Amino acid sequence: MFSKLAYACGVALAVGSGSSVAVGQVEWAPLHPPTSPAGRSHGAMAYDSARSRMVLFSGYLALSDTWEWDGLEWRRLFPRTRPPERLTSQMAYDSVRGECLVFGGPDQGPGPLADTWVWDGTNWARRFPPTSPGPRWDGALAFDSGRGRVVMFGGSDTSGFLAETWEWDGATWTQRTPLHSPPARENGRLAYDLARARTVLFGGSGVLGLLNDTWEWNGDDWVHVFPLTIPPARSQFGFDYDAQRRRSIAVGGLTTNGLQNDAWEWNGVDWSPIVPTRAPSVRFGMTMAYDSSCGRTVLFGGADEGPVALSDTWVLSVPPTATTIVPSVGAESGGDLVVIDGGAFTEASDLTVAFGGAAATVIDVACGRVRVLAPPGSGVVDVAISDSLGRVVLTAGFTYVPDAIAARFGNVNSGRGDRENVLLVNGNVGDVSRELEVRVGQAIDAAVTSPSSRAESQFVLYAWTSAPDATTLTRLPRQLGAMVFPPPFIAAIPQPRAVWNNVGRFRRLGPPTAPSSPAPSLVFRRPHGARAPGAVALQGLIQDDGSRSSDGFSVTNAVVVNVVP
Repeated sequence: MFSKLAYACGVALAVGSGSSVAVGQVEWAPLHPPTSPAGRSHGAMAYDSARSRMVLFSGYLALSDTWEWDGLEWRRLFPRTRPPERLTSQMAYDSVRGECLVFGGPDQGPGPLADTWVWDGTNWARRFPPTSPGPRWDGALAFDSGRGRVVMFGGSDTSGFLAETWEWDGATWTQRTPLHSPPARENGRLAYDLARARTVLFGGSGVLGLLNDTWEWNGDDWVHVFPLTIPPARSQFGFDYDAQRRRSIAVGGLTTNGLQNDAWEWNGVDWSPIVPTRAPSVRFGMTMAYDSSCGRTVLFGGADEGPVALSDTWVLSVPPTATTIVPSVGAESGGDLVVIDGGAFTEASDLTVAFGGAAATVIDVACGRVRVLAPPGSGVVDVAISDSLGRVVLTAGFTYVPDAIAARFGNVNSGRGDRENVLLVNGNVGDVSRELEVRVGQAIDAAVTSPSSRAESQFVLYAWTSAPDATTLTRLPRQLGAMVFPPPFIAAIPQPRAVWNNVGRFRRLGPPTAPSSPAPSLVFRRPHGARAPGAVALQGLIQDDGSRSSDGFSVTNAVVVNVVP
């Protein structure tokens, strides 16, 4: 087992140089979490898609700690039960049973282990199957989600390299005896190609040295494939399947030219190199897994030519994408808390957001969400999100309106950074101007839903005949924010009236009291609609845990209903 020999003898490994080809579609970006696991190589890592967590266990030197990565930071866990210390092992996430599986690996003694352990997100548990592979280290693992089986190939024991194929079904191990089989090896790598329903095996080391052969397991037999382009032979490299780009990706490791940091991708037909503008330093024994929630490959640690254990975190990802921006309308004075959803965002120190060319204040970043404070501006503007991986633009993504008119868009849950529409008229929150068109005689229904932070709420719904404009807007007392209706009531001009609340019809909405009404609640209905053309505006106050006001109520979005002939 090379990794043990290299450390024991203090071998200095040569650093190779990669070939120069066209830049690929993905880029590497370093991340800088506040805490990280201790430097290590040959750990076990897999992505728990049910919990959206990357799970890291063990590594050299004989570690037994458990860490999880949530896309922003590493967090060490302290389960009641954990596997014994071991130097190297592999891990696969079983999505059918919702658990990560680890098998074998060498302990600090003279030989390898043959134990089976699973991680359920809270604790480790040892399994005692009726049938089990023999002791081994450096076998390759991957989960075949199409068949619901963890596949293991190869490894080595005290007698030499192994060429066995085993499968785990959640209860026991079964040795398969296919007609064809790859040569015996250790430190090869497996990845399950979801699009093609094949488990891909690449590389490793055997009796003839380093390998660069490609094999695929279809559940019945191994098929040796012969692509036109073949990566250099290697061992102890990173390998996983990128579901977004439908490619198996191999990174770095020990080659005949020493350590590398090159990246290659397999599309089921041929291998092609990926040469990004920057990459992690050369290394071997890194852990690597694909984060399906963020759509990117995560690499942690490994060892350099020293060999020195590394503790850095990198992501290999496509440029950022953006799908929605909420709210998409805000005040000209700026300061609106805006949430942009998308994918493949890196981190706050590496990301900028601009509204019509003016920089927004980035509050925080997750892989699929960015929260910012909008800068001052006017009119309809593009929103551009840029990081080291690329740039995406939401064309005409944000509309600036006068501060008073901005009240139409409410402030429910804005204290939690995700402003919500809770008033629906005919199932609609209105278009960008919050206006809805209905015909004379068409039914008009209004419903108020609770904020996402509450199962039920108190609310009051107000109605205003005719559409309000900037000249008729005022501010509500008690720092509730602006509202399209100008209290107090003035008899000389049309005024809003409370059409419904769930603490007493036409009563003032007092302090929060129980019981509250579950949402959604139909609070206003005109089955036959309006009798004549005109306009009515609806807006309310609602009990809101995310309210910025001191008394726990927020202004809802407003919907102007335009009645046409």
